[in-house]
Amino acid sequence: MAVSIDYDHLRIMVIGAHQDDPEECGGIAVKFSRLGHTVAFLSATNGQSGHQEYPGYKIVQIRKREQERARQVLGIASYECLDINDAYLTTEIHNRERMMRAIRTFSPDVIITHRPWDYHPDHRNTGLLVQDCAYLLRVPNFLPTVPVMDHDETILEVKYNRVLPPYLRDVLSWACPEAVQTAVSKYTLCRQYEGKE
Repeated sequence: MAVSIDYDHLRIMVIGAHQDDPEECGGIAVKFSRLGHTVAFLSATNGQSGHQEYPGYKIVQIRKREQERARQVLGIASYECLDINDAYLTTEIHNRERMMRAIRTFSPDVIITHRPWDYHPDHRNTGLLVQDCAYLLRVPNFLPTVPVMDHDETILEVKYNRVLPPYLRDVLSWACPEAVQTAVSKYTLCRQYEGKE
C-alpha cells in the first residue's frame, strides 16, 4: 500500500548527467530548501572528461570540491555522484542498479532530470536511466538489497541548456547570491575557453 505524499515536506531529487546540470536548478533548490523541503542533487558522472587542458584526475578533484561547496551554499541535504566517467555513461544494467540504489536511498517525491531524447549522450542516458528505474522503484525483486519506495514519485524532465538560462540566473541571484559563482563556474570556464565570453 502506497503512503500519501506530504506536500508540506517534499523530498526533491535533481539528477543530472554532469555536476553543472543539477546546479542549473540551484534557485529551485534554495527556494524549496528554505520552505522546509528536503532537496538532494545527484550527478551521474564525475567530470573526468570535462576540461580541455586539465587531466581527468585533476578535474574529478575539482568537481568534488565544487560539488561540496555547492551543497553548502545552496543548503541542500546532499550532493552525490555515481562516479562514472563522462562520455562513458550507458544504460546498461550495472548503471541502472547504481541509479536505482541512489533513488531508492533518498526516496524522492519529485525527480527533476534530463529528457531522454537530449542531444548529449550523457544527458540522454541519464534521462533513460531514470525512466528505466521509474517502474522498478517499487519492484522488490529488482535490487532486493535496497528497500523499495513506499510511494509513487513524480518525474519532471527538463532540458538543460549549454548556457545557464537568464531566468535561472535571476532566481539564483535573488535566492542565494553566493550560489551564482558556484553554479556557473564550469559554464564561465568553458565559455571563456571557447572564446564566447
